[in-house]
Amino acid sequence: MAAQIPGSDQIKQYKEILGDHKKFTETSFLDYVTDHTTKEVKPEQQNKDMTAKGLLGQP
Repeated sequence: MAAQIPGSDQIKQYKEILGDHKKFTETSFLDYVTDHTTKEVKPEQQNKDMTAKGLLGQP
């Protein structure tokens, strides 16, 4: 039978996961805003960039 994790440890792990998610979301958003406000990107170039990053299908 699997060992039980104490409730306080579960809460700590959950808070760490939420903190990591928050950092990732903020970084992604700021990168997106910076990319789209500092230069003009043609739609076909944007699709290439997104594909290269693995966001649209296979690179």
